[in-house]
Amino acid sequence: MSGAGGRRHHDKISDEASKNHPDFQLPWIPAILNGPNVTIITETRRIENNGQVANSMFNDTLVHSEGMKARIQLRRPCLEPDSLSGVEDMLIITIGNGLDGKSGRAHGGFSSLVLDHITGTSAARESQSTAPSTAYLHVDYKNPVPTPCVISARAWVTEISGRKVFVKGVLDDGRGTGLATAKALFVMARTEPKSSL
Repeated sequence: MSGAGGRRHHDKISDEASKNHPDFQLPWIPAILNGPNVTIITETRRIENNGQVANSMFNDTLVHSEGMKARIQLRRPCLEPDSLSGVEDMLIITIGNGLDGKSGRAHGGFSSLVLDHITGTSAARESQSTAPSTAYLHVDYKNPVPTPCVISARAWVTEISGRKVFVKGVLDDGRGTGLATAKALFVMARTEPKSSL
């Protein structure tokens, strides 16, 4: 659905109420949510001028009772020594077995998608760019993601150089077991037209 006159508009897709999802009653989740300087981010669905939903794969396609059942997005202080600003973005997601590759394990592409999403979120926040493009995403898989489960993903920017934004990300089970790590490069859109040769 589009806004009046074809303008962009936003629909809420998650907010602080997501904390009440029954899957989010695990002890490690309130410990994160109640930590110092944690800000819950109200995610929105952005409708573009052409009526298309921005980020529809993550916001619509995978959101169902056997896929991404609920999620909480937040921002908090980052303790990683290479964090540029000392801030990280984080997602806590409950997933079902509708995202399986092998039965009982989430498809590896899902881990990459989550890491691309959260690293892109950090890149956009730090660079103040609406939608920086992924130039590369290097993912190292550490352990399978058992389904159903609750996972957390976090990301932080390590460097900004011109239009390039370098980001690191981690996917884990919330209890210390690493599932995957990522190093990513995002490129901000040019603000000036490219000169011809």
